[in-house]
Amino acid sequence: MSGVNGAFTRHLDYGFYQLPWLRGALASVTTLTDVSSQVADADMELALLRMSGPRLQAAMSGTLLLAAWVDFLNLADVVLRECPAYSVEKLVREMHRVHAMSFVSGRR
Repeated sequence: MSGVNGAFTRHLDYGFYQLPWLRGALASVTTLTDVSSQVADADMELALLRMSGPRLQAAMSGTLLLAAWVDFLNLADVVLRECPAYSVEKLVREMHRVHAMSFVSGRR
């Protein structure tokens, strides 16, 4: 899935660099839920579980976004293989445009 002459390598790296954040978020959720099961105070247990909720939600959202990005890259790879009339340059320009839109929307 690297495209013609590695045209998608930079875009694959972008998705690859999101994995440590996802793993870290899931690890912190796991830690919080483990600690909450060991706490004797019910209010403290509930507070710890409430802290893990937004982190789990963020990790799940990140996973969905990463899956959509990988699907987009797979589609671009298929377009290059199956549609020889579609130029690599045009596809790379479109990918830069989509990547820029996702980067800008992620900062809002």
